[in-house]
Amino acid sequence: MTDAITTARGYALRISAAGFLCLAGTASFAQYDGPGPRLQQQGAKVVSISRLTDGAGCHPDTVQGRVIKRNFARNGMTLENVIIESADGSRALINIDDEQINKALPSAQGVIVQGLQSLLKEGNWVVLRAFYCGAAGRVAVLDSVRQQAGRGR
Repeated sequence: MTDAITTARGYALRISAAGFLCLAGTASFAQYDGPGPRLQQQGAKVVSISRLTDGAGCHPDTVQGRVIKRNFARNGMTLENVIIESADGSRALINIDDEQINKALPSAQGVIVQGLQSLLKEGNWVVLRAFYCGAAGRVAVLDSVRQQAGRGR
């Protein structure tokens, strides 16, 4: 009888500790307030990413349209830029600041990269906020991205 009680208590204690660690890990990820990008997820799917650049000295603007091309870095995983075609047919080249992604927690960097890849998939309709920098604001750097409401692929 003593063995059964000890086993039951030990089992309950292990389950409680494991449950607490899972909740603590989730809460710390959701409440992380450090530098770097922010994710908004619905389940395992990334639905928006923000704070992808600091935008110092630049002016913000919104771009809506369809992703028609994306270019990757040499590693084949990290997006360098995307081309967005607006409803009026105009196109915009939007760069992606990989240095800002590297400021995120290492455990979140992979999710951010995968989120960018899925949100900025060719054919997707998106709403972007970009900062325009440089001479005459010609260099656009992505700050946030989300799927355009009411538009599928």
